[in-house]
Amino acid sequence: MAVLTRVEQAVDTFAQQRSELIQTYVRQVWNIWKSLTPSDWWNDAVTLGAASQAARFEMAFLEAVGRLGVSYADAMLGMGGVESGSAFDTAYVAPRQNTTPLDVMLRVPGEYRHMAVQSPSLRPDSWDAIEGADLSTVTGWLRASLDRLEDIANTDAQMTAHRVALGRFRENGVTQYRRVIHPELSKTGTCGLCAVASTRVYSTRSLMPLHSNCKCGVAPITTVNDVGKDISEADLQRFYDLAGGNTAADLKSIRLQVQTNGELGPVLADEARKSGRTVSNWTPPDRKTTREQAKRIIRNYRTYDAMYKELLDGKEQVKKTVDGHTRIFKQTRRATMVQSRNFYRNYVQALRNEWPDL
Repeated sequence: MAVLTRVEQAVDTFAQQRSELIQTYVRQVWNIWKSLTPSDWWNDAVTLGAASQAARFEMAFLEAVGRLGVSYADAMLGMGGVESGSAFDTAYVAPRQNTTPLDVMLRVPGEYRHMAVQSPSLRPDSWDAIEGADLSTVTGWLRASLDRLEDIANTDAQMTAHRVALGRFRENGVTQYRRVIHPELSKTGTCGLCAVASTRVYSTRSLMPLHSNCKCGVAPITTVNDVGKDISEADLQRFYDLAGGNTAADLKSIRLQVQTNGELGPVLADEARKSGRTVSNWTPPDRKTTREQAKRIIRNYRTYDAMYKELLDGKEQVKKTVDGHTRIFKQTRRATMVQSRNFYRNYVQALRNEWPDL
């Protein structure tokens, strides 16, 4: 029982520390988005700058998550009777495939605009000009944007933590693992899919199947100890006990399937809800794929920087198609424009610092 207590403590500590990193990152980035005026949310010059700063902060955030993942993996391996002392590379890796971190961060203003188009007559220039029902509506747009940011942060942190932990397990000869659920970290508790999936065994050569806002962790299965087995079985039994009757039967009858998402790789799904949106040639992200994403971002630098220059030189609007996206830079407060351009330049420079040859 003492071993189980140590395992539970390690799992809970890691989950809490990871959650704190996510919350700190989200607060840091949301402060940038909160500084925008309502019209700024529609100005690609401003949102590109804010997204660039968010992406630059995420680089340090994910490196911290990676270091935390190594510490957690070592603790779990130790309880599984495996010693690990060698260094492990936690250099920044963009966690998604077939996109770039900058494009992902631009989904935050994209969510705001998606909500706003449902009320086309409501286009305030400043927050002071909004009141009553309109204020409630616009607040909803901001809430949706914050939710999207939180989802991105949680998913990217989960992908990074799992990639590093499983790499550490694999490096030390561990070939299998379990997922460990965290009902206390979810607003509505752990979903039935995760509860059932926590009793399955996975190969460390494969990333753990996720779903939106998944909070599950990983535990190694060593030749000495199946570290997460008791936790998984106890958690699932609690779900059955709490569910009772027909709901428990439904939970037990869930049939899982793993689909492959073009960005995230393996995702967890109910077999009864099959989707045709899957890919077959997905590979886990690494430094090589991250470099290619950085190369793509840097390739667009001259175009975007020239667009900023035209605005700063007095042009009212600049419109260009870059990498398949039509961007419209609009005139706004000069201080905001300078800051946005600096955010963008600093992000590009951070990528060049990682890959000086680009």
